[in-house]
Amino acid sequence: MNRLFSFLVLIFALASCGRERVPDSIIENNSYSFKAGEASTTLTKAQEAMVVASNDFGFKVASRIKEKSFIFSPLSASILLGMLGEGAEGETAAQISRVLGFGDAGRQQVNEFSRNMMVIADNSSEAVVRIANAIVLNKGYTLKDSFIKAVREYYDAKAVTMDFADPATLRYINGWASEKTNGLIPELLKEVDPGAFSYLMDALYFKGAWTDEFQQWKQDADFFKEDGSTSKVNMINSLIKEYPYCKTPVAQAVALDYKGGNYRMTLVLPSEGNKVSDVLSALGEGLWKDMSSALSGAPAIVYMPSFETASDVPLKDILKSMGMTAAFGAADFSRMTDSGVAVDDIFQKAKIKVDRYGTEAAAVTVAVVKETAFPIMDEPLKIVADHPFIYLITERTTGALLFVGVFAG
Repeated sequence: MNRLFSFLVLIFALASCGRERVPDSIIENNSYSFKAGEASTTLTKAQEAMVVASNDFGFKVASRIKEKSFIFSPLSASILLGMLGEGAEGETAAQISRVLGFGDAGRQQVNEFSRNMMVIADNSSEAVVRIANAIVLNKGYTLKDSFIKAVREYYDAKAVTMDFADPATLRYINGWASEKTNGLIPELLKEVDPGAFSYLMDALYFKGAWTDEFQQWKQDADFFKEDGSTSKVNMINSLIKEYPYCKTPVAQAVALDYKGGNYRMTLVLPSEGNKVSDVLSALGEGLWKDMSSALSGAPAIVYMPSFETASDVPLKDILKSMGMTAAFGAADFSRMTDSGVAVDDIFQKAKIKVDRYGTEAAAVTVAVVKETAFPIMDEPLKIVADHPFIYLITERTTGALLFVGVFAG
């Protein structure tokens, strides 16, 4: 038997998946839960669809990440791309929206979606959830007032101008990241590109305590890897109680709640014969939606390792492979600035700590924007003057012809 993820042992009485029995005091909006009366915002049907799209976007990105163990925040990346989209026009803006799965949703809808996600975070119960955005602009460049106003209104983004050749800029950016992630990401950049136009950043921080604290089970438990090798992990176990659970031919899932009822961690275990990569792809193709709606209470005990994972995910090639190409080439960010700019790089740094008490996680997504001297065009024509040709010398302002000649070899 494939022992992948055998660290999770479930004891349950469940014949088939049904809809999770949710207490009346809990309102469900896709993957977001919050107690009635504690959230000051609700999502429209269109915004609920955007949450699903943002989740699917996350699964698609995750399925393209090459590291075996990683942590990635789809919401942080979505909000950062939404902020970029506010400054984009034409095909550049359209591609950003399509890659996020938002289709033809207008920039206003994307902005309002991002704003609502931030409001929901601010109104979380007991769990600490913080989302912050910032723009650091190189001196000598300007942002349009309309763009500054929009990102301040929808993203609470503060735009500051600094000298990118000054070491103080690196200290500022890394200090901002450390502050917004409670020290989980103390070094976002190793250096600042002095020729960059700007750095756009989104930080997301989460800290939640389990509703029911786990117990210490075994310090040196075996963990069985996909390649057949084993490693040692610190294993913890839950109480025996009823957990939201579901099993499909592809995978089984169990949900673990954090105090306050707003947030939960769902463990998804591939079934025998399926790899993590197979399940990640399936989750982005509708499996997650089916499983999350089919969770039903089952008595169980959960064993899982306490762990820490840190990731540095390069997003540029991933986003290009998903169809977002214009932003990195002949981009149109004319709503952001009058300067000709394009995205030079996008990446995300993230870290998570899971132990018997709860979870702490953070991510910072960064877009590095640079000035383009001229548009990047399609494959150039090959013009080879290897036969007789005419040449002209003119005065540019008037078009006056100064010389005309032929070279015949």
